[in-house]
Amino acid sequence: MNRWLALTLKLLVSGTLLFLLFRRIEGQQLHVLLRRANVGLIGLAVSMYILGQILCAYRWKLLLDAVGFDLPLIRAVSLYFLGMFFNLFFPTMVGGDAVKVYYLTREFGDIPRSTTTVLMDRDAGLGALLLVAVVVSGVADVQFLDVPMFPFLVGMFAAFGVANLLLFYDPTYRLLAQRFERLRWTGLTELTRRLHAAFSAYRRSLGRLLGAVGLSLLFDMALIGFAYLAARAIGWPVAFKYFCVFIPLIALVSMVPITVYGFGLREYAFVFFFSRVGMSEEASLLLSFLFFFIVLVSSLPGAVVYIFYRRRPSS
Repeated sequence: MNRWLALTLKLLVSGTLLFLLFRRIEGQQLHVLLRRANVGLIGLAVSMYILGQILCAYRWKLLLDAVGFDLPLIRAVSLYFLGMFFNLFFPTMVGGDAVKVYYLTREFGDIPRSTTTVLMDRDAGLGALLLVAVVVSGVADVQFLDVPMFPFLVGMFAAFGVANLLLFYDPTYRLLAQRFERLRWTGLTELTRRLHAAFSAYRRSLGRLLGAVGLSLLFDMALIGFAYLAARAIGWPVAFKYFCVFIPLIALVSMVPITVYGFGLREYAFVFFFSRVGMSEEASLLLSFLFFFIVLVSSLPGAVVYIFYRRRPSS
């Protein structure tokens, strides 16, 4: 009942935000922009995103190797696209991560290590996105509403760094384990210790961890690049530096778990940022829809993977 209530509330928030946004938009202008869209550039953006996801799957493979999971690359790619596909239908943008954990646990029978690899994959991607935003905002002196973005983004990146230090800090786990032991929560005590062992494996595999961050940077530039191509496809070539700063912020906003797959929040964020650097509100909204469309089309191979895994017996 609580899950259905939460889903209903998220649908309500998404619907309300989209309704309020569409009230501000001129439908005729939106239609004109869509008719003028360059299909070739949109197709190129889809290709870039699919290649980027294959890079991400290889990044995940590096993280799997670090904890001792010997998963063939082709299967890692398959599970990655499976997660992308389920992201479209789960109430949050990280629902596909739970699906990857489920199928990875079917492969290796280890929930803590499976969960750790997926968390580290998400962590590496987020860290690289923030790094791109910080560097570009500083080098290109990106301002928003006449306010420099660099100090704000440095603060966000510092908070991200502190959170990661706590994640890899041994006393964090010792303190949690001691608390659970006092409460006689044996299961949580054991889970904390196993998570600690899994995260500690990455400190012993710094090469793979750095490789994962490097691949994240390549993917993030592809992500930003396909958003830039989508804007050009509808005839609004905003400066590339704004995409390097705004796309990471929009990705963060979209992950706030108050809507279904970020609907409403993502569209508002696109309009809020890009309409203030030269794009019309109609073009900004269409850009957000194209962004989602490209992700949707690129995720469809996951449906084929799901059919295969559904028929595959548990090990």
